[in-house]
Amino acid sequence: MTNKLQVSIAAIGPILVAFCISGSSVNPADVYLPRLKDKDADVRIAALRELLTSLDSRIPEAMLPLLSDEGNSIRRLAARAVLPEPERAMGHLRTTWVPVFDRYDNLH
Repeated sequence: MTNKLQVSIAAIGPILVAFCISGSSVNPADVYLPRLKDKDADVRIAALRELLTSLDSRIPEAMLPLLSDEGNSIRRLAARAVLPEPERAMGHLRTTWVPVFDRYDNLH
């Protein structure tokens, strides 16, 4: 199997899993959040795209390391995942990000 084909299969895998479980009560974030730590950038990008509209409370914490990822696309998608719509950005910022930044500042 070629390397390119392996990458494509690895990137599509999480999408197929989510499709198969979409009729169940499994939270898609449970499927995609672990993929954000994958070594393969294509897998991280595919997971980010699936999480863009998620309101899961774990998203902001999971995005922090991705905001400094080596890939430009990953950084942009991570930023979009935490503030997907300008209308709700301020409320989202106050309720979700301020506590995350406070915890981050206390660690450094």
